[in-house]
Amino acid sequence: MNYTEIVVKMDVANHSFLTKQMPPADAARIMLAYHSIAKGLATRGGNIWKCKGDGIILIFKTSELAVTGMIHLLSELNDLNKNPLLVNTPFLVRIAIVQNHAHSLMAVEEGMRSTELNASLNEAGHLEKKCPISRIAISEEVFKDIHSFQRLFRPTPKGNYFILEERRLLPQEKDLAEHLL
Repeated sequence: MNYTEIVVKMDVANHSFLTKQMPPADAARIMLAYHSIAKGLATRGGNIWKCKGDGIILIFKTSELAVTGMIHLLSELNDLNKNPLLVNTPFLVRIAIVQNHAHSLMAVEEGMRSTELNASLNEAGHLEKKCPISRIAISEEVFKDIHSFQRLFRPTPKGNYFILEERRLLPQEKDLAEHLL
């Protein structure tokens, strides 16, 4: 059986920094907005598989849907960063997209998802950590599968993955990113 689903892992790169800089109620409001944006990806073909704190894992049926959804998410986060609470401390994410050829992760019961061992989840976790702030990192398999978006990604000098190139950082994102690297 030829089975593929697309795994997206995203994490807030500056979650600890945000929570230290903001009153708890403001940080909670911002995280609620982030989760709401992620849940809105269901209209773009994504399903939230796991959502815990600042980490979210989504499942998409195709690479094109996943990349489209994540580019849309980055756009929505640009709008979120216009919130006065985020003027000095923007909301920054790292996003990884990989393919899963094993059993369907959506078939895993919700209560068992914390302990699920899967090569694609592991690959997504490693790729997300390598991803530059406010970018999308995709595996070579995903890159080969996204014909209409390939021009937006560049290969990395080390490794077999690609990074979203054509996204300008907001001025406050650049400043904060320099402190986080």
